[in-house]
Amino acid sequence: LVTVPIVPMSPLTVINIWVSFKISFKNKIVPVRMHGVLSKSNIYAALAAAAVGTVLDINLIKTSEALADLTPPAGRLRLLMGIKNSLILDDTYNAGPESTRVALETIKDAPGKRKIVILGDMLELGKYTEAVHRSIGDQAAEFVDILVTIGVRAKFIADEAGLKGLDKSKIFMFDNTDSARGFLDQLIKEGDLILVKGSQ
Repeated sequence: LVTVPIVPMSPLTVINIWVSFKISFKNKIVPVRMHGVLSKSNIYAALAAAAVGTVLDINLIKTSEALADLTPPAGRLRLLMGIKNSLILDDTYNAGPESTRVALETIKDAPGKRKIVILGDMLELGKYTEAVHRSIGDQAAEFVDILVTIGVRAKFIADEAGLKGLDKSKIFMFDNTDSARGFLDQLIKEGDLILVKGSQ
């Protein structure tokens, strides 16, 4: 069970957002709430950790308490406070097709006045480069309010999103982060939820 409460954006927003689920093991059910987490992928990692804990005879309540205090590592779907009281979902450690799809699903299901998605190039895809980037553009077109792409490969994302119905006035393309920075400073508003996804 994923619980993402819709709360007003404030400096405390990160600790007021969580996912919750229950672990059932040997006729015992223990609730878990992970603060500052939005992604279902974090639940899967937590379940793997809990499974290891049971092998090591660690009490499930202790596991639940430890998971409540867990902070995702930098660049891996980590929530950060942004400028103008916005919220950033930092997934900049790396970008591949599957992790990008997961990141998009995460922001799609999360609260925010506007969903702004900033996507960079995915590298090392060879002959699949265009097709994979276009598939991401197709997915983004379903729900994003504003799409920003950075890099020559990511232009395929922007192009496909436009072809799939995202208003072209909501799509912005940049060659590099320096050229995008000033634009983003002006674009972001209070209450925005912003996904930043790229290869470092």
